[in-house]
Amino acid sequence: RVIEAKGRWCSKCDAPKAPRAHHCRHCNRCVPKMDHHCPWTSNCVSMTTFPHFLRFVLYTNLSLWALAYLLWLRFAVLWEHRHLPAYLGPSLIGLISLATLSLVCFFTCIALALMLLQTLRSWVLNQTMI
Repeated sequence: RVIEAKGRWCSKCDAPKAPRAHHCRHCNRCVPKMDHHCPWTSNCVSMTTFPHFLRFVLYTNLSLWALAYLLWLRFAVLWEHRHLPAYLGPSLIGLISLATLSLVCFFTCIALALMLLQTLRSWVLNQTMI
């Protein structure tokens, strides 16, 4: 008995493909309204997981900006106590670590903010990355 499927066919799954579905090479299955395969969550961002991914990116952004604020407060405290003797202040390694962490935090905040904006744009326009 032969079953005929109208529409698109996935050669990798050897099954009919739903509208706006794409085959994920990482999950090895067809995913409806697939946006992308996220390496951080090790899951496909799709019709069913997009709200979770949006919250993940939003909360990650908020957490990182909170860290940036705390780092800014630490810099403010160090600036207020800049006239104290060196033995009362932080060590050189502590200052280098704080500066390095601040730079990494700053650039990651910018990158994640752009990612959040792109994700919100995709959501509003009902588009996917694929």
